[in-house]
Amino acid sequence: MAELAPQSTRPLTIMLVDDDDFLLDMYAVKFKERGAKVNAFNTPQKALQALKEGASPDLLVTDVVMPEMGGFEFIDALKALGLSRVPPVIVLSNQGQDSDFNSAQERGVIGYIIKANAIPSEVIDMCMGLYEKKQS
Repeated sequence: MAELAPQSTRPLTIMLVDDDDFLLDMYAVKFKERGAKVNAFNTPQKALQALKEGASPDLLVTDVVMPEMGGFEFIDALKALGLSRVPPVIVLSNQGQDSDFNSAQERGVIGYIIKANAIPSEVIDMCMGLYEKKQS
């Protein structure tokens, strides 16, 4: 399997945001198995705080449906932070309505993956492919 690391020796850093702790842990393990460094957060607010404090992920993967702050609101708040570099964002959700895809597209996400349509290893492969496509 291909490693999730750029050409340099530094591993790819992934920020995961999902309120489901089981899925959060499972995807974190799968990304780590592929050589990535993972920062996992079970609320968008914790992820935003980490970004404010200097976290600089290469890729951000977020759920959409979360209590208090949804994924699209999180992406809007991320962009409003005024970071010098906003990481590319992939939505990983069970929501698959046209309106969800449109909301994601309007926010410039690089991919939208429906959790129920892929096993975890396929999700990792899709994320890796979307990230590599974005870099080329």
